[in-house]
Amino acid sequence: MTTTSTAGKDRSAHASIRGYCYQFDRTILEVLGADSDTEVLVEGLEDVDLLGPSGTTAVQVKYWASKKYSTPRSIHEPVELMLDAYSQGKNHDFILHVHFGQESYPPETLTLDELRACLTRRTTKGGVQIHRDYEKYSEETLIGFTTRLIIRSGDDFESQNRSTKKQLARHLSASEQDVDDLHYAVALTHVQSLAMNPDISKRKINRTNFLDRINTRQALYTRWHVETVGADRYATGLARRLKQLKVLTPTKNKAVVISIAQDEVEAQALACRLAVSEYGPGKMYTATPWTLVVDGTDDQIRRIKLAVLKNGVGINDGYETISFQTSAFGAPPIINRRRGGDIIKLASYTIRIISMTSFREFIKEGNEFGVVFALQGLDDELCRDGSSDPPVFYQGLSVEHIHKIIGGK
Repeated sequence: MTTTSTAGKDRSAHASIRGYCYQFDRTILEVLGADSDTEVLVEGLEDVDLLGPSGTTAVQVKYWASKKYSTPRSIHEPVELMLDAYSQGKNHDFILHVHFGQESYPPETLTLDELRACLTRRTTKGGVQIHRDYEKYSEETLIGFTTRLIIRSGDDFESQNRSTKKQLARHLSASEQDVDDLHYAVALTHVQSLAMNPDISKRKINRTNFLDRINTRQALYTRWHVETVGADRYATGLARRLKQLKVLTPTKNKAVVISIAQDEVEAQALACRLAVSEYGPGKMYTATPWTLVVDGTDDQIRRIKLAVLKNGVGINDGYETISFQTSAFGAPPIINRRRGGDIIKLASYTIRIISMTSFREFIKEGNEFGVVFALQGLDDELCRDGSSDPPVFYQGLSVEHIHKIIGGK
């Protein structure tokens, strides 16, 4: 008995989760399909309210894959809720977006008789009783409501999910792979946060703002990414997307901020890679060296610097172990070109490495980088102040993943 009960609860929970995700996907599609002058209110009168210049359309979403549509009574609950709102002066258009299983489909509209049938209940407790719930509304209200209600048969879960991702790809001018690896998870997170906000004014969004929000370069590696794509796919997708956006071009002054807690050995490997392979002899003279900002102890940072020096290349740390000099740290490397051409032959240093303390001092003196790629939570505001382009934030990635994202092999 316990096993059966637990299994039943598991199935119920699974159905509820799919129902919420189905609603979130539908919300994304409604936002993307809205006119440019339409605001979308998430969790308003209904699941999604479309607030257009000529009026409001309230959309209720139901995912009933385990049920079969048989008669208008099958949609009694959502229809009565919408009718009740209409009778109280909500002069909106109403859409019931519903998916039934077993290849069963409700009608697109209800006649007056069908609405009455929908709102008629039969109970057997205390004897058979017929409840005509429509009788509490005037006939004028019932007739008016039938002209305002549209019933839309929704796709199954998988089909709607594919449509959602295709529409995101189209509106973002991105590949479906990028949407799978990056944008879809961000879109889900944003819709969820809107739905949970207790302030109704902050649950409104329009299509342009929504697309700006999910296409931001300030990409956050969140719990949703862990659950939907995983760290490896996310790192690959983010690397591809940053390359498309030309965020990490060789000529841009770039800083990557890491925590030594992520893995000291990998941090040393990353520093060596940036110093030896991403800048220096053989690279174009217009390129700029990377800056590695390390959140760690003095000894840990010293070991990273030593690992780089053992590769026979120079570093610039602004003399932070003596007294940090922002002017020395900000000075570009002195280079010699091959035969006076465009290729670097020698460089006085090939990487800049500093602690978070020195980084903070450098930024607070008014200096900035072209872009900062930073671990979220170390000092987000500082990273924003120090990044000319919007910074790229991440969470939960290893140094190895960071290496892959910023150009490592």
